Amino acid sequence: MLEVKRLRLAREWNQTELAFHAGLAPSVISEIENGKRDPSARTLRKLAGALEVDVADLFPKGQAPLPDFEDERRFAEAFELLERRLERRTRQVEDPEDPHFRDATAAANWLADVEEEADEILQWLAAHSEALVGTWDDLAEVTAIGLTADNPAWHGRRRLSEMNARPDELAARRLEKATAAAEESRERLRELARASGG
Repeated sequence: MLEVKRLRLAREWNQTELAFHAGLAPSVISEIENGKRDPSARTLRKLAGALEVDVADLFPKGQAPLPDFEDERRFAEAFELLERRLERRTRQVEDPEDPHFRDATAAANWLADVEEEADEILQWLAAHSEALVGTWDDLAEVTAIGLTADNPAWHGRRRLSEMNARPDELAARRLEKATAAAEESRERLRELARASGG
């Protein structure tokens, strides 16, 4: 994309400086400028923001019309929801006064909720993996996002073990079932990543 290079040089930036301002790796800038990589809509928005231009300005005049970014927008929104969910759950698990950790049964129920949410997210990612591959750089990124969904659960398990108490039988069974379902979904996502070469 010659316009990216032209706009970068107009700012007297090298590729590393553009990468820094856009929040991308310098290798990504090089690959885009040399036509070895087609940027996703998200990457285009980052580049346009860093260069203080519209996305359309990244394309030479007279070039084919821009693709419809509706799917990219939906996936970006889903990604933002995932990030907010992880932040919220992480805040809960790190707060020593959070009522979800008042006792072992409450903690086990919180963990089961987290695992069920993770399972839903992982299933959604797996179901949309083909569309996501075309939208994001590769399925490995999707897998990484999906597999991070267990971070709050890991911290929650640590807090539960520190309580030196056992949850009631119903909460323990719910947690076991939710954990098994989420792990099946994680493995499915891993398999999709391996099958795609990610």
